[in-house]
Amino acid sequence: MSRKLFIHNIRAIFWNNTKGSFLFVFLFCGITADAQVPTMYLLSSDSTFKQKNGIIQLSANGSIGSNVLDNLFLKKSFFGGHLEDDHLDRLSGSAKEQNRAGMILNGGIEFLNLRDTILNHPHWGFRVGISTNYHGSLSFSRDLFKTIYRGNEIFRNDTALLGPVTFQYQAWQKFGFGIFNKRNFSSATLSLVEGQTYKSLMVSQAGLFTSPT
Repeated sequence: MSRKLFIHNIRAIFWNNTKGSFLFVFLFCGITADAQVPTMYLLSSDSTFKQKNGIIQLSANGSIGSNVLDNLFLKKSFFGGHLEDDHLDRLSGSAKEQNRAGMILNGGIEFLNLRDTILNHPHWGFRVGISTNYHGSLSFSRDLFKTIYRGNEIFRNDTALLGPVTFQYQAWQKFGFGIFNKRNFSSATLSLVEGQTYKSLMVSQAGLFTSPT
């Protein structure tokens, strides 16, 4: 007697270095399948699996990075911890006149219908998906970083150039409907994008003078 089972294949990739990190997680699962049918049949050109089932894909990925801020700084900034003076000195010493930091985060769910056909073409099916997305970026000067984390004492009888500073953050949701090829999973999707949040800050010039006494 044939029995049903839940087919799943989970892949995760993690990359990091001293200037940033990246995390990608992908979940690929079949709704139902015959116990005697291996997962490789998903890529077969003439599998009966594709005629009677559907696929749900869950995906999430995120990245954060900077040309000057390292992983230790980001970890302590987000999750708490003391930033040592020598660590801050190394960061400010390697900083450029203008520096950048940014983040990307998104996740979604998608359903690929393998049962139906399109205009009597058995190798084409419908797909539908929804996702949420976040994007942020920051540009800041070296003097601004020093002033925030080391104070203005180091600029005694001098002017700290705090600008220019730019900040941007946006969040949006995306709903898509389209078609896909069951043989190679190539696809075409039309998406409706709904903006949720948009914030922006731009300071072209700013300075802070510290008196000698």
